[in-house]
Amino acid sequence: MTGATFLNSMLLHIIGNNLFSLSFQHLGDIVVVTGKQGELSREIGRMVVDYYPELLLQIRKLGRLKGYTDICAEGTLEFSYNEENINFQVFTLKGKWGDYVTLKMQPHLHFPADIEELGLSAGNLRSLRELIAARQGIVLFSAGNRDECCKIIDLFLDESDTSEKTVMVLGDGSGLGKKRFPSISFQKMLPVEMESLAAALLDHDPDILVIEDVSESHPFKMAAKAAMRGKLAVCGLSFSEASGVLEYLHYIRHDYPIYSIVKGIVSVKGIRLLCPLCKQNCVPSAGESAGISTASCFVPHGCSACGHTGYQGKKYLMDIIVFNDELLEAFAAAGESREILQHLRKNGYHGILDEEAELLAAGKISPEECVIAVKP
Repeated sequence: MTGATFLNSMLLHIIGNNLFSLSFQHLGDIVVVTGKQGELSREIGRMVVDYYPELLLQIRKLGRLKGYTDICAEGTLEFSYNEENINFQVFTLKGKWGDYVTLKMQPHLHFPADIEELGLSAGNLRSLRELIAARQGIVLFSAGNRDECCKIIDLFLDESDTSEKTVMVLGDGSGLGKKRFPSISFQKMLPVEMESLAAALLDHDPDILVIEDVSESHPFKMAAKAAMRGKLAVCGLSFSEASGVLEYLHYIRHDYPIYSIVKGIVSVKGIRLLCPLCKQNCVPSAGESAGISTASCFVPHGCSACGHTGYQGKKYLMDIIVFNDELLEAFAAAGESREILQHLRKNGYHGILDEEAELLAAGKISPEECVIAVKP
């Protein structure tokens, strides 16, 4: 049995037995498979360690895991069952003998298939369409969760007109949407190797260059060069909200022609919504109340309707900022990045943190989720 076949059988086992989670525990000479249902966890089987690497390879590939060279990683994989796509969260943790892996079924964990499904305000939808229409420059995407950043980039590419255009993807997590493009991995490259790659990519003259992560200077430099050649660079950054991207751009503004090449910022943050049937009212603790602006709140409990998770679906909050002439003037005059944000607020900017506070006050998210969502 191949790793892919075995993974499919495990996902079917989760669905068929309505398990909350399924885990693979590497114990050195054997891998124990356990399932959790409600509060009870039991062993459901064992596998020979020789077959475990192939299974891990499939999980990492399908789950688009990021950071799996580090101590932990997470991602999301889709599984087709009875003509319906079911989402599973994937978590890995490096152990003494091998990775500890947990799969959690999240039937409501669906990433929007198109921009209409994002549920954006009229203003944000108009701004996003404006960025989708861009033919050159840099469009920056950010999220605290790398998988969500890759997915919003893929959605952007799906909605963009890529006909009669050459698109190249630098990274392992992007370019996996409805459209597929050539992809080049660039993990753990030395600066000199990155310079060679940049030159080689530009020799191929792509119309659209997708760079999964430009947090480091060399990938951003690559994007800037492409933009200055009249190309469109679609780039990811690891910031949970737009204010972090603005601060980053303000910091590097003297190294790159930010004002002429950056077209806009799209930040996304997935936030779990409480199950309305079983959520419980509570009074925030002293530690929690210091970070929220409501006297009472709700927490997850779990029931049969939500698969005993306490949550019912996920909402994607978005910041979309188009760099128009007025914003560029404010950017050039700002001594600190917070002045740029102040300018935006004076002009009606309503960001992720504002929407999150509204959801918390309405009892749709928990304080814990609020803290999780805003962590850097």
